[in-house]
Amino acid sequence: MSKAQETVIWVRPDSATVLIEYGPKNREVGKYFHPDDITAAHQRYIDSRIEESRIESRENSENTPHPGAFQPNKLQHDSQRSLFYREVQVLRAFRGYNGVPGFYRHNDTMLRVFMEYVDEPTIHKLLVESNDSEIAEKMFPVMAKFLDCFGTYCDTHHNRIVQKVNEGRGAPRLKVRSVDEEAVRLSAHLTTILRAYGVNLPASSRAQGKARITSEVEQRTWQPFHRGVTSFVETDRKVADNESFFYHGDFSPQNIFVNGSEGNYAGIRVCDFDKVQLGGRLKDLASALYNIHALPLTERRQRSIMGTVDDYIHGERIGGKNATDLKAAFIAHALYELVRKAGVLTAMSWANIQQFVPHPPPDEDTKDFFILHRVISSLEWFMGYYSKGGDGWKQDVEPSSSKKNFVQEQVGFIQSLFNAGGVTLENILEHQYPEHEGVGN
Repeated sequence: MSKAQETVIWVRPDSATVLIEYGPKNREVGKYFHPDDITAAHQRYIDSRIEESRIESRENSENTPHPGAFQPNKLQHDSQRSLFYREVQVLRAFRGYNGVPGFYRHNDTMLRVFMEYVDEPTIHKLLVESNDSEIAEKMFPVMAKFLDCFGTYCDTHHNRIVQKVNEGRGAPRLKVRSVDEEAVRLSAHLTTILRAYGVNLPASSRAQGKARITSEVEQRTWQPFHRGVTSFVETDRKVADNESFFYHGDFSPQNIFVNGSEGNYAGIRVCDFDKVQLGGRLKDLASALYNIHALPLTERRQRSIMGTVDDYIHGERIGGKNATDLKAAFIAHALYELVRKAGVLTAMSWANIQQFVPHPPPDEDTKDFFILHRVISSLEWFMGYYSKGGDGWKQDVEPSSSKKNFVQEQVGFIQSLFNAGGVTLENILEHQYPEHEGVGN
């Protein structure tokens, strides 16, 4: 038998996904968690894309990566092993369910897991290759319907899935994250955003890192930063009634396979389970609908999103619950997702971001412009729309007497941080790109 051919198809800081071909009809997918494999994949896939990338701005962010950019020497073997075993155990737990790629085998020593090759496109592929300007919105109900099916299976088999995933040595792999752990993650996202785009903060403080940034923000907001972040996490759980449903953690276009043709697509598989946890039932819906292709937000697009949310929460699985409360909870999760997305993208290199959007439009052809126009502007718009008295507040939040104060608290906290740092699209462009005329959206 000839040697298998391996083609890198996706790279993240903590894993690499590889297509393995033994012959024309004999293929499988490998997900590699070993740092050496990830380094090699990065060099083969990402570094080659850098040569094809457009010329960046004078700061050249590729040569001066943001905190958290791909730095394989910092990856810890124990952490990688933990992600690897979580992926293996989840795939085992879903054996027999056709909504997840079939599990084949794993290699403990090399931290590799092998699974079924799905010979259908991902939603990400459709979004990238389509010339339809409305394709992102057309995919909203496709993702929501498949999530509903996937969620129904997870709800029905919840106890067995949790037991199977948590089998073996080590700490439980499928659980509700502690408030402290979640607060540390959120704090990292916020300080990354403030470091990159908090143009009102002294340059010396931004250069010195997290501790100095939080100190500067505390002086401007008159509130303890870490206490505020912890309260934000606690409130996000209160608004969802401290639910503990199976939560994929990255239910996004690049992880959802579909079949069918235009106008008749249906989700058939979801992959990538190393981030699974227990949490709010609407968190995965927020992750799906606020994907990078759905941004920047406008009122028309937000109403399209909320139309999908309405259909989802009135569906068979969730029908009967208080719809107004669920919509308010979704808005709280959406804010969290937008903050998380802004932090993650800011920490990534431009070449890594271009895995998601390989051909950005002319006004988004540098990392900073891409993040500012797609994500920062969306966050700014979203918080204005859902501030108390805003049009979105009146439609989606105010009707929930038990949840509206939670959402108001969430929006107010993030707004206070962004106001302290000067994180608005117009302000950032004025300070960092004074030659830029006007504010595009």
